[in-house]
Amino acid sequence: MRFAYLDCEDAAKWAGHEVIAEALLHSGASWQHFRCFDSQLPPLDSLAHLDGVLISGSHYSAYEDHRWIRELEEWLRQAVPAHPHVRFLAICFGAQVMAQALGGQVGKNPDGGFVLKVESVQLSEALRSSAAMQLAAADAAATGGNSSSGDGNSGSGSSGGGSGSVRIIQSHGDQVLQLPPSCVVLAHSPTAPVEMFSNTAGNLLAVQGHVELSREETLEKIWPAITASGRLSPAEESEESRRSLADDPLDAHLLTCLFRRFMERGLPEAAAAAAAAALTDGSASGRSSSTALVADGQDA
Repeated sequence: MRFAYLDCEDAAKWAGHEVIAEALLHSGASWQHFRCFDSQLPPLDSLAHLDGVLISGSHYSAYEDHRWIRELEEWLRQAVPAHPHVRFLAICFGAQVMAQALGGQVGKNPDGGFVLKVESVQLSEALRSSAAMQLAAADAAATGGNSSSGDGNSGSGSSGGGSGSVRIIQSHGDQVLQLPPSCVVLAHSPTAPVEMFSNTAGNLLAVQGHVELSREETLEKIWPAITASGRLSPAEESEESRRSLADDPLDAHLLTCLFRRFMERGLPEAAAAAAAAALTDGSASGRSSSTALVADGQDA
């Protein structure tokens, strides 16, 4: 399989995003590295020969006025609808710039704070029952063991198959505030109503949280930087963040397996089921339910 890796992080201290590509793409897959911050993007006609595109996180905000971000937005705006055979996986900043490109809205977290902790992500019924998730659950059971207390890629993901939730690391000061038209929510978390979303074609999967981060990397690199910047205050908030990252169970392995399966086959049935459920909810409530409004890309 052939992939393009769109790297959106230019800060040396956050180098090593190649590890993300290796973690989320199939072993043995070939992928080409593009430095978006240097205005490197795949020619649109080259997508005819690709299976997938991975858009990374970044320390930038999607709404910042940088030329390369606007170039990336325009590229995504053209690429995603024109190439339904290509799977687009967007992580954190990547998910936010994807939302903007397709007509959504991104801004700071509504409470003005920075989220840095382990959170439980609630998966939609449409996602849980999808063929990709069933395959991912089998993969996780075969490769992840039964522990859900290790790092971000070592848990079994068993809670995702049972209760419909998974626990992953969150690290963000921004989020998707308004879903793009023709997109559907596939998961939500306590601090991000649009935790995961797809388009109705099912060739897009955008995720706010981080399955690729280990607790060790987060505690050694991200937590000290965010704490030093004053974005976690007062001191009690900073300490609670550290405690959560150090001690709270993680079971991100299920989502890691899901992302690999998505890059293999997409999520057409999950997106269609989520769209149908949103329309049903809206019809039953006179279009007043927040789920239906979000699914239509309106303010919830």
